[in-house]
Amino acid sequence: GIAFVVIVGKRLLPKGAASGTDKNGIESAYEIGSHIFTIEVPSTSTLVGRSLTESRLGSALYLTVVGLQRAGELILSPRAQETLHAGDIIIVHGQSDQVSQFHGSRHLQVEQPGPETAEITGRLGTASVRIGKGSPLIGRSLAESGLRRDHHVHVLALGSPAGECLREVRRHRFEEGDGLVLQGEQKALEDLTETNLVELAEPLTKGPADASVCELLSLCSVRVPEGSVLAGRNLVESRLGNAFGLTVVGLVREGSVTCLPAPEETVQPGDLLVVQGLARDIDVFEGLQDLEISDQSSQLAAELESQQIGMAEVLLSPRTTLAGKTLNDLLFRDHYGLSVLAVLRKGRACRSGLQDMPLQFGDALLVYGPRQSLEAVARDEDFLVLDQEAAQAPRLHKAPLAALIMATVLLSAILGFVPISIAALTGVAAMVVGGCLTMEEAYHSIEWKVIFLIAGMLPLGMAIENTGAAQMGAAALIGMVGDLGPRWVVATLFAVTVLGTQVIPTAALVVLMAPVAL
Repeated sequence: GIAFVVIVGKRLLPKGAASGTDKNGIESAYEIGSHIFTIEVPSTSTLVGRSLTESRLGSALYLTVVGLQRAGELILSPRAQETLHAGDIIIVHGQSDQVSQFHGSRHLQVEQPGPETAEITGRLGTASVRIGKGSPLIGRSLAESGLRRDHHVHVLALGSPAGECLREVRRHRFEEGDGLVLQGEQKALEDLTETNLVELAEPLTKGPADASVCELLSLCSVRVPEGSVLAGRNLVESRLGNAFGLTVVGLVREGSVTCLPAPEETVQPGDLLVVQGLARDIDVFEGLQDLEISDQSSQLAAELESQQIGMAEVLLSPRTTLAGKTLNDLLFRDHYGLSVLAVLRKGRACRSGLQDMPLQFGDALLVYGPRQSLEAVARDEDFLVLDQEAAQAPRLHKAPLAALIMATVLLSAILGFVPISIAALTGVAAMVVGGCLTMEEAYHSIEWKVIFLIAGMLPLGMAIENTGAAQMGAAALIGMVGDLGPRWVVATLFAVTVLGTQVIPTAALVVLMAPVAL
């Protein structure tokens, strides 16, 4: 029987396993295989030594890092703080054309600073201000404040009333006592300080920003060549700020220099943009232009799951309070430790700009990361995980304890120390107490149909034995094949039992046939 199952039986199984049905549905809906590809980090790249967060692959190119190949080792769902090494193969999910468009300085060309940069630096000044009582800025975010659009000043740094430098400037809502370091032309700064929006904390200074402003800022000049994807877009749509952390502080067009151009200013071919940012952000900007796709294969998707790392589809629950909020608002990656690969909305998979996309009822999120994190999402009332199996992380650290309990139960029953029923019940209790499984998991694993079936069939078996029906059946069986020897009796009993399993559940048939066999 064992040989038949091993050699022949496995060939009779259906081609696709039942558990793979959901995965095939996810693959067809999200087209995962066609959006997984690899990027190699050159040894000369400025991204070497940067973390995945600092590389800005997500914010700049809308790519989600799902794995790293390093020295023959595959690291699935790497941490955001994972440092890139020379020769690393980055496995990403996203649109491959984002990499192709940005590769090779075809859309932005870095140039050496010229006299225009010096002129812009000389025209800009800084001012340290604070938000006073009753300021209209209280409760507003940076985007809602209109400081750049209406007052032509740029926020270099933001400090809390306690004097701490705040990093998440975009998400912060201004409070009374917040300190701001503003940059702009002298007249714009003077006009702003005369309003009731802010109060001047220190005298105005002219020239480059002071090095004490959180971190040292650098200037970089980039040219927009003919055919650039940025041509025809305004500065907001160029995403230089959101994607790279760079601020356009100057625009040179046909010899005319504009300081702090309006966000609605349209970029034209041949424009020279003077951008300001941290030195590392400018290095990252140049490093991203050196990246190119090294491999794109649908087979990569099959290697992205393991016992600890998985992929699942998550829906917003009917009771969710998250509708209308973005993943950025929820700090989804930081809070749950999962990456959102795509959002399925009205039958269409969206992969770009997910962090700033307001969630809607009916949205399905394709998430990827540690199964323990998927378990946490499954317990959250705001979400529904469609594939519960994917959200079950194996407790490998409990495997030795589970094996020890199992061996103890078997040995105690085999050696006759305690009945198997007592040993099994004690083993289950030990599993729960030891944390190998929870009471809820133990409850859900019980086959209640079988238990009630056996509970109902046991009285029937006793009735068959007590009324003599079992003896009559045994006598009839022996009368038919008894003269042929005990082997034929056992064979006939086996044949009757096999035929009976076609119409009677196995557990119930055992209860019925046991009295006859005895």
